[in-house]
Amino acid sequence: MPSSSADGAAQAATGAAGVATGATDLTTGLRQLDDGADRLADGIGELGTGADQLATGTQGLATGASDLAGGVGQLADGSSDLADGLDQATAQVPTYTDDEAEHLASVVADPVAAPDDALTTGSTGPVFAVLALWFGALALFLAFPPVPPQLLGSTRGPARLAAHALAGPAAVGVVTGLAVGGVLAAVEHASPGGWLGLLAVGALASVAFVALNQALAALLGDVGRALSVLVAVLLVATGVVATVPSGLVALRDVLPVGPALTALTAVVVPGATGGAAGVVALVVWGLVSFAVTTLVVARRRTVRVEQLLRA
Repeated sequence: MPSSSADGAAQAATGAAGVATGATDLTTGLRQLDDGADRLADGIGELGTGADQLATGTQGLATGASDLAGGVGQLADGSSDLADGLDQATAQVPTYTDDEAEHLASVVADPVAAPDDALTTGSTGPVFAVLALWFGALALFLAFPPVPPQLLGSTRGPARLAAHALAGPAAVGVVTGLAVGGVLAAVEHASPGGWLGLLAVGALASVAFVALNQALAALLGDVGRALSVLVAVLLVATGVVATVPSGLVALRDVLPVGPALTALTAVVVPGATGGAAGVVALVVWGLVSFAVTTLVVARRRTVRVEQLLRA
């Protein structure tokens, strides 16, 4: 009997342990069931959201289909308008006879040929050449004195003294004139005769400009140099600007820059006239300028009584 009681107690303990394990498993299962229920609720919510988005997308698809239909209609209208425009353009295309068509084909097939002397300056080249010579002559008497510094102690006459003061700048002026004339001849693709003419006129104009600037500097000093700058401004204004008053053009033509421009243009531009008259005017201007300088030298060699008394 005691053995049967012990076995029953052992079985009861084993059953109690199984009940406890079952209760634990039941609790775990209930928790998993609760988690599954939550996930099911979330899935149902997401399904509802997806259904709403599907409905919205369906409406957008319907709207896009409607817009597409409208665009197709506009394209059809545009195609019809294009067809009408092409018909009108076709009706306006001119028709040509066989002779007219042959002449048109020859004109189209013949390209426009540029002349070999495309790099020419026409009448503007002489303007800049004269301007360079004038500024060169002006600059010379910033470096050279227009009259000899010692006049009273010299036994030479006024003309020889003026010529001595002119000799150096005139020699530089000849070289400058030859250089400017050569550049202009090269740019204009001048003939051999044109080369000689431009070199000669360039040298003559440069010497005449040197003589005149010497006279202005000797007679008026800095005022004469300022007047020389104004002559250069007048040359630029009348040679480049096409709307200057005719009075300024007439004034330029009276000054030595006008004959120089005329003479150079007569060599450069075919058919231009006045070259010989321009050369003669340059010679006259040079002689008159030298005469003025000679008079200035003679006047400065004269000593007045007042100067002797002050001395």
